Amino acid sequence: MFPWAGLSAVHPWLLAGAAAIAAPIIIHLLSKRKFRILDWAAMDFLLEAERKNRRRVRLENFIILLLRCLALALIAALAARPFYQPQTAAQAAGEGALFERVFLLDDSASMQALGDDRQLVFDAAKNSLANFIEDLSQSNPGDRITVVITSNPETPLYNARFMKSTSGDASEDGVAEMSATIKALEPTDRVAEFDKALLAVEKLLRADSGQINRVVYVISDFRKRDWAAKTGPEADRGAVQLIKKRLAPHALSVQLCDVGGDKDDNLIVSNVRVLDDAEQPNAWVAGVPATVVVSVKNAGRETVEDVDVELAAGDAGTQRASIKEIKAGEEQPATFRVNFTPEDTGKDEEPKGANLLIRASIDRPDVLRLDNDRLLAGRVSPGVRVLIVDGDQGEDVRSSEHYFLNMVLAPTGFKTRFRVDWKSDAELEEGIQLDKYDWIFLCNLYRVPEEQVLNLDKWVRGGGGLVFALGNRIDEQYYNEKLYAEGAGLLAARLDGRQGDEEEQTWASLAIDARDHPMWTYLAQSKDARPDLGTKVFQWWRMEVPKEQADKSTVVTARITDPDVAGGTPAIVEKALGLGRATTIAIPLDADWSDWPEDGSYAIALHNLGSWLARRPRDDGALAVGQPIEMRLDAQRFRRDVRIGFIPPPSREAGAGDAGNKPVAKDVKTEQAAPDETGRTLEVKFVDTTATGYYEVATLRLDGGEVKTLYAANVDATEGELARVDRTELQTQLGDAATVIAGGPAFGNGSEGAKREFSFHVLFAILGVLGVEQFLAWWFGKRRG
Repeated sequence: MFPWAGLSAVHPWLLAGAAAIAAPIIIHLLSKRKFRILDWAAMDFLLEAERKNRRRVRLENFIILLLRCLALALIAALAARPFYQPQTAAQAAGEGALFERVFLLDDSASMQALGDDRQLVFDAAKNSLANFIEDLSQSNPGDRITVVITSNPETPLYNARFMKSTSGDASEDGVAEMSATIKALEPTDRVAEFDKALLAVEKLLRADSGQINRVVYVISDFRKRDWAAKTGPEADRGAVQLIKKRLAPHALSVQLCDVGGDKDDNLIVSNVRVLDDAEQPNAWVAGVPATVVVSVKNAGRETVEDVDVELAAGDAGTQRASIKEIKAGEEQPATFRVNFTPEDTGKDEEPKGANLLIRASIDRPDVLRLDNDRLLAGRVSPGVRVLIVDGDQGEDVRSSEHYFLNMVLAPTGFKTRFRVDWKSDAELEEGIQLDKYDWIFLCNLYRVPEEQVLNLDKWVRGGGGLVFALGNRIDEQYYNEKLYAEGAGLLAARLDGRQGDEEEQTWASLAIDARDHPMWTYLAQSKDARPDLGTKVFQWWRMEVPKEQADKSTVVTARITDPDVAGGTPAIVEKALGLGRATTIAIPLDADWSDWPEDGSYAIALHNLGSWLARRPRDDGALAVGQPIEMRLDAQRFRRDVRIGFIPPPSREAGAGDAGNKPVAKDVKTEQAAPDETGRTLEVKFVDTTATGYYEVATLRLDGGEVKTLYAANVDATEGELARVDRTELQTQLGDAATVIAGGPAFGNGSEGAKREFSFHVLFAILGVLGVEQFLAWWFGKRRG
């Protein structure tokens, strides 16, 4: 229509309708008649008055005619659907116009999927980009090239790189080097964070580079996970919104190049968990059978059957299981029974146990093979180390809590996960190395030494599990002041006096309050489960939990049916502190105040509680690729030097063997741990976890020893969800801010640009013109009347 101005129309032939503006003029001309003039003396006065107003009336009529003609022209334009192409206008401004092509290349894990031609989607993307730049060097040698990859958007691969030499011709060496570099790129195992990548591109677009026209190309597989519209607080961080509001205003055009394949049938090994018999993740214990649950998700659109799952777990060897059926979008488990037996279990040197590598995999020819394996690393412990500090070690075993606890947790002649030590309250006052233990009982202690209160608080916040079992020896005032400390201390509830019948003639009962708590999971699921456990509680400590405290960090898991308190009084209260938990029990754990130790629920509940409270031996050593490794070390025991090495996964390196072998870390780097503000803790943060595999962190003790900790980095499971966004729907959401195309940026010279249609503006103009015309016609007529 007007290419020099970048103006055109979807239906330019409809602009011929603008000729309709001639209709009122022709009608006016044809309606003119010749009259024979007769002089009449009486009309002279009227004619004189008409001559005085003739010029004004003609001007008013002309304005009305002009507005009506303009309205007809705008109606024709509205039917033709005009649009503006800023890129075309910029090119028409002259051959000397400068252009910068900004490419955002998606190199995330999902780009390793096979396309429709059985070629990796990323290979197709990078090859089309390289070929496009080669063609561009011939047609537009003066253009600049910027290439950004999603895995590292802050550091462009090329930034405003010229394709032509100083002579003005395209530099063959420069273009060839650029093309070779792009073709040599490899996809990463990371997630594409398009919000960060698009904001990095916006930063480049905002850079002052003189009179230059920028065209942005986003090359991706356009999965729903990445491009679906976001809601809530994250709405403005969605890719579509960022393109519309942050990129389009600074670019002549934005083009979204969809290189993804249509096949999205894919199975994902989404999770690997190691559980104990109470279904708690504290099961890395030597010699005690554990359950390994491998979850497989069907991210495709059809049901799959007979999915074979393989598990390799250290010296336990390789096991196989089969999942009969996984429906589309569902996740199903494969369960394995494993007995961990590391070589160095039983040694006294710290840390006890040994590192263990686990790999779960499926062998299935789906679209994305990267997520067919999932790794896990952890440390197998000789057992959950339990400390019992008993303040009432009388001759009567019924009043000895360590007797009942030892009988339940580590009975003679049976192999359990618990390794029990017991100490007196005097030994606690002298000082005990708390870090040796995962779970601590403080049973009926008169007082806890103030120095040990501080040590216990630090130990709990670091991940330990603490239990207060209250009895007849405790100092109520001291517990409230030093241990409860108005809700800020270790005690989960405030004490409000002893209750019950010392003669044991009357009693209350122990009842489950939080049935979904891990302590009661097994009992709550049994057929005979009922809130009242049927136990007799003769005496107890009445405890109070403020509502504001209960809503935040404290939960009541069981109650005593106190006849003086509606709904009963708390019996077992748990409080979260940092990484650990502290539990307060209103009765002693012997048979002095109740018959609970004689009930079967006693052993089950304590085993469950131990699995829940005990400090984890870091059995969740799994990271997402790109997630930093963070550790905190005791500055009084460890040096600042930390060595971090990478162990490739077995499936990627020939000769690496099964997960149970002892591979050697490669690419070892030395990092310096930084002291925190107190100087008592060293903090380690390693961010270079860019590949799937194991990362071995070696920390050096001041006494010369070495502690090795393993982490497993896996691709984010959602990268395997390959369902793609609908291009038509995406284009509708983007409007005229960007153009969505199928394939790489290999179309023409990329100068077509986005078509910014302005039909709505024309419609508003029509309404405005007609409104003005009606008003003026009324006003002019009123003046003449």
